[in-house]
Amino acid sequence: MVYRDPKIEHQVDLNNVLTSTTSTTYVLSSYRIIASIDPTRYVNPSFYFEAVFLSNVSGVKAYTELYNVTDGVSVSGSEVFNDTSVYLRKRSGVITLPSTAKDYTFRYKVDSGTRNYIRSVRIIIVDNYTTLTKLEHQIEIGDYDATMSDILHELPYPKTYLFEGDKFDGTLTVYFEATIYVSAKTAQADLYNVTDGVSVGGSLVSTTSTTPVRVRSGAITLISGKQYRVRYRNNVAGKTTYINGAKIIIRQTATEITKTQLVKYCGLHTGTGITYLQRLPDQIYLDKSNLPIGLTFYFEVEKAVVYANSDLYNVTDASSVSGTDHTGSGVWRSGALTLLDLKEYDSRIRTTNPAYSVRLIRAWVIIDYELSLIPVEAAPHTHSSCWSIILRFRG
Repeated sequence: MVYRDPKIEHQVDLNNVLTSTTSTTYVLSSYRIIASIDPTRYVNPSFYFEAVFLSNVSGVKAYTELYNVTDGVSVSGSEVFNDTSVYLRKRSGVITLPSTAKDYTFRYKVDSGTRNYIRSVRIIIVDNYTTLTKLEHQIEIGDYDATMSDILHELPYPKTYLFEGDKFDGTLTVYFEATIYVSAKTAQADLYNVTDGVSVGGSLVSTTSTTPVRVRSGAITLISGKQYRVRYRNNVAGKTTYINGAKIIIRQTATEITKTQLVKYCGLHTGTGITYLQRLPDQIYLDKSNLPIGLTFYFEVEKAVVYANSDLYNVTDASSVSGTDHTGSGVWRSGALTLLDLKEYDSRIRTTNPAYSVRLIRAWVIIDYELSLIPVEAAPHTHSSCWSIILRFRG
């Protein structure tokens, strides 16, 4: 079989809070997320490193790079820099990762005289395939927080993931993982089924490490139509557990994958103004040449205050995306959207009542992919001995 555009792009997030440094040598952020990348989980992957950051002093460089935690080395070719005082999305060229699974995070530094402010850090995986037989999604549902409680509880502003089983085909293997650490005793985290009010069986993970580490559960089962969040605690009251991030890992395999769902994180903001914030520090880039063409795009947000108004913003063209403006709290998903190619997109937030500060807990661009095959005999001007691949676009 031959595909019109045999690529699919994944995003693996390594940071979800504002963090900064004035160090002139590379350092790790205390808020770092650690992710495992196993190239064997993809068909034919190419890897890139990407960050959205600025230099506090225009003309003085701020740097960030991908760091191989397992081997304790920088990833060659991953370094990017910004010498402006405007948040910019910077992507490396293609980088080479080891062929076996390793843990990764980011490091950052500056030239003397400035401060590096970082918002979003990612590994971008572009998988080139003839037949899509395997892939791995990493969906970030965590945030930085600390607790001295010995009772499992949710984040102050929890991120919610709705599992839609009908958006995937083939065989799914699901895991839960968290980047956590402790001041003392044992840090624990689990995945919580919010809909049914129960912990997901087998999802509890733990560590006694006093520095951030990634801990992953064994295989777990998600139920379609249910909402999920992370919970965390220390096993002893009065001792501190720190959480930097949490992920749902979905591995998908099939003789040929014809349905899947991508999630691209694009923002967390707090606002007090009645006009949209123009500071756009989490933008993502849409390059349709790195995606199949059987796609439907949605914008999904989760907000903490009913007076919160949010939208998806086309940064490149300085325009709001039609159908994404929404007021209210909780989880909201748009209808199918038209997104333009080769544009940067970000979320925005404002308050509809100046007496209230509002919070955008998270914003995602959700991409549903569906492939359908139609015999060429059904299509005019084709050769009868071949098959034509038609990718169905909804919306």
